[in-house]
Amino acid sequence: MTEGSFYTSLRFRLLFYILLCSSVITLIVTSLQLYLDFRTDVQLIESRFDQVERSYLRPIADAIWNFNYQAAEIHLDAILSLPDMVCAMVRQDQEVLVSRGATPEAERSAIVKSFMLELHRDDRTVILGQLTVCASLEGVYERLFSRVLVILGSQGVKTFLTSAFFLFIAQLLVTRHLAKMARYAKSLSKDGLHQPLLLRRKAAPDELQSLVDAINAMRSNLLQDMERQQGLIRLAQEMAGLDNKRAVLACAAEYLLRKAHPREGARVAAFVPFQGEQGRMRFERLTAMAPLQRGAADFGVEYLDHSPIEDFGGFQWMPEGAGIRISGDAVELSWEEEGRPVFYLGLIGVDTARIQAEQEYELLPTLMQFVLLTLKNVQTTQELEGKVGHKTALLQSAVNELTERNEELKSAQSQLVQAEKMNSLGSLVAGVAHEVNNPNNFIHVSTSNLLKELFDLQILIFELSEGESAVQDEFDQRFLKLYRHLSIITEGSSRIKRLVDSLRDFSRIEGAEQSKARVMSELEGTLRLVQSAHRSDIDFDVDLQADPKILGFPAQLGQVFMNLLINACQAVEEKRADPQAETGYRGRISVSSRIESGALCMVIEDNGPGIPPDRMKHIFDPFYTSKPAGQGTGLGLSISYEIIQAHRGEITCESEPGRGAKFVIRLPVCWD
Repeated sequence: MTEGSFYTSLRFRLLFYILLCSSVITLIVTSLQLYLDFRTDVQLIESRFDQVERSYLRPIADAIWNFNYQAAEIHLDAILSLPDMVCAMVRQDQEVLVSRGATPEAERSAIVKSFMLELHRDDRTVILGQLTVCASLEGVYERLFSRVLVILGSQGVKTFLTSAFFLFIAQLLVTRHLAKMARYAKSLSKDGLHQPLLLRRKAAPDELQSLVDAINAMRSNLLQDMERQQGLIRLAQEMAGLDNKRAVLACAAEYLLRKAHPREGARVAAFVPFQGEQGRMRFERLTAMAPLQRGAADFGVEYLDHSPIEDFGGFQWMPEGAGIRISGDAVELSWEEEGRPVFYLGLIGVDTARIQAEQEYELLPTLMQFVLLTLKNVQTTQELEGKVGHKTALLQSAVNELTERNEELKSAQSQLVQAEKMNSLGSLVAGVAHEVNNPNNFIHVSTSNLLKELFDLQILIFELSEGESAVQDEFDQRFLKLYRHLSIITEGSSRIKRLVDSLRDFSRIEGAEQSKARVMSELEGTLRLVQSAHRSDIDFDVDLQADPKILGFPAQLGQVFMNLLINACQAVEEKRADPQAETGYRGRISVSSRIESGALCMVIEDNGPGIPPDRMKHIFDPFYTSKPAGQGTGLGLSISYEIIQAHRGEITCESEPGRGAKFVIRLPVCWD
């Protein structure tokens, strides 16, 4: 190999492209890793801001309220002890009351967040000021820089090792064999054609082996061509000293001897055609030869007088041109020039069976290749059938696993619906208990009065027998009191019964089959439960104009109504607790139903604070809640959305901040 050829070799190009691709991939992966690490560190800083809000706002507000600035400074120092926190201060009307730390000079390398300091005193909220906390990103950048060095170093080592191993494998499997083949091709000459190309490797039907076979086949073809050329040269040299016809006949006879394998006593005869009488083509024997002996140097050709011969051993002229034809126990060889026969040579007494066997033997390699190809196709077909069967089994296993997961998801969804029901009931327990307690107190008091009145009535009955009118009037009044007490007891027990029935209907477990039912009874029962808990502080406007049948699960729809009504009540209570709410505010919830475009349309609307636009797109997401931790699961509206979708309906929300929210449910009606 010449000097400097390494830079133009295949190994150099492989090394260059490996290093290039590895470097590009390393840069991309490193950039992505750094971006993800940066996001993670920023999220950690955000979580520390949340920790400050949960743990330090109330103590700092108490310290500012009590003018204990020293305690406030201690809390600020505790905030600065958190990682990446560099500055914290308390401001009141643009005046800095307490400050710790220093603000970074570069705004891009800092994250600043402010919190309102509020204190609740005597049912009112007092705003004491604003807590501003600043976190520096310099520590994040330093950590990222150290990670860059580690990642680039490790990736560089990995790239170097990968390139070295790849070049070693390429040298072992490919390039050393290519170099040997190149040396063999350079050293190939006329004298070296008898030496085949051999590689020091385990034989395998790959591309290198195909190339070696092709080179060896080319070598064999060249060797055969050279041998044929040398034979022709020898024949030409022999023909130079002979008469033309004698030389041609001798060469033809030698050709026939080599091709036809004559038996002992075989004879060769040559003829030339001439135009006979009446245009008939006839053959004239040109010469006759003595019986041939294998290996004879001279065929003993003698010219004879022209004597016409019609036929010789069944020979016929082949009009298609020069060629060899087997006929019986003879071989025929003919030549023509410019479309006219020149002479005709025949060999009689040859072993034609052997010639045919040799021709069939020449076809044997082709037949064997065909058989091997057929066997390989059969083996490939069996392998493909096995792979298809294996993939089919894997696919069936995956389908079974997906079916099991689907059943588990359905069971989990049912459990979530039931758990959300219990959660809704838990939020109504206090109000329902109060509502049940009121009629129960009525019943208790009325029962006590009833016992007393019965005792007094017994005395009056004895006095009534004397017939005094004053006693009779007293009896009528006491009897009227008894009637009133019994009416109160009846009304109280009826109210308790309705509440208990509503609770039982709401908490029941739905069956597995859909049914045709009127859902207004579910809505009315849910309204009774919610009204019993908020009768005194919320006005309910109910206008149910339509009650068609719906195909589905009524209890699940009752869960949807309960979720929406409880959310409406909580929204109204949130606005009532807001100090900025208008004076004389009273909560109002409107519930209505109607038939619209062939579907049952139900509307639940409140006059609460409404839903901000940035939260509207997330209200139906699972586990999304705007309530503080511990006051909501974030599953109510998500489960409601899934239930309405399962009933082939739709649920939408319209809201304007400060004006309340309106939820619209549309369900297909079952008309038959």
